[in-house]
Amino acid sequence: MNQNTRAKNHKKSIFFVGRLEREKGVDILADIVRESIRRELPHEYHIFGDGSHFSYFSNFENNRVILHGNVPHEELQQHLPHADILLMPSRFLETFGLSALEALSAGVPVVGFRK
Repeated sequence: MNQNTRAKNHKKSIFFVGRLEREKGVDILADIVRESIRRELPHEYHIFGDGSHFSYFSNFENNRVILHGNVPHEELQQHLPHADILLMPSRFLETFGLSALEALSAGVPVVGFRK
């Protein structure tokens, strides 16, 4: 299998780390997941965190959304190197972005709004 074929068949691991609240853009993330599933894109979503919008993700009836809930920092550090992308669809100004720094330190690209 050549490298281009492998890249096309590789299931992308997309991570979200944070509170599952509207200000963190979880409704946007849920729309992205829904569209990805509808288009049958080879993506797998790992959701780390908890909050009032947990049900946005628990309603997906497939094995492409993995809900990790709140995990200890050490466990998150073990998962991060397996991420292809960390999504940060926050609606508001991120004052520090610790999740982004942790992902970048693990060599994981971060995608988010310019805020």
